[in-house]
Amino acid sequence: MRRTLVILLALALAALSGCAVQDLNPFSSRPLNPGEVVYSQFSDIPVPRDMTTDQRRSFISYSQDGVKNGLETLEGSFDMTTLTRAMINNMMRDGWALRGTSSGAGRHVQLYERDNRYAILYFYNQTVSVAMEVWVMNRLAEGAYQPPAAPAGSAPGYAPSSSSAPGASSSDGGLQERSLP
Repeated sequence: MRRTLVILLALALAALSGCAVQDLNPFSSRPLNPGEVVYSQFSDIPVPRDMTTDQRRSFISYSQDGVKNGLETLEGSFDMTTLTRAMINNMMRDGWALRGTSSGAGRHVQLYERDNRYAILYFYNQTVSVAMEVWVMNRLAEGAYQPPAAPAGSAPGYAPSSSSAPGASSSDGGLQERSLP
C-alpha cells in the first residue's frame, strides 16, 4: 500500500512539474512562430499566422488596376524584436527590398519596395500585445503629382498677397485684408 502511494505521488509530482504530456496541461499552448506566414488582406504581404486583423483599425481600397491598397492593423502576442526580425526575413523572402528602418521609444518602422509598390510596417507595443500596421500603396509615376504653381512674385507655399490698402478686398481669390470696426 505504501509503495503504491509513493508511486502515485511521484507521478503526480512529475505531471505538475511539466514532465507530463503537453496535451494534458490546460495552461500550455504551442509556441508562437512568427516565421509561419499567411497572406491576409494583401495578397503580396506575408504576415505571421498567429496575428489577427483588427477590422476596426483597418481600411482597404482598390487602385485603378484593381490592386488592394490601404491599411491593415494586426495584433499578436510576440516580442517586438522577434516580430520585426521575422518580418524582415518574411518580406525579403517574398521579394520585397528593405529601403529604410527606424526605431525608438517602443516603436519600429520598416519601409519596403517591390516593383511599383511600397509597404510600410509600423510596430508598437500595446498593453498585452504588439500591433503591426501594414500600409501598402502604389508608387506614383514620375510627374503624376504637380503642386499648384505659385503666382509670380509670391513666396512658395504662401497665399497671393495683395498690394491694396487696408480695408480693401482682393478679387484674386487669395487672402483679403479689411479693417476691424
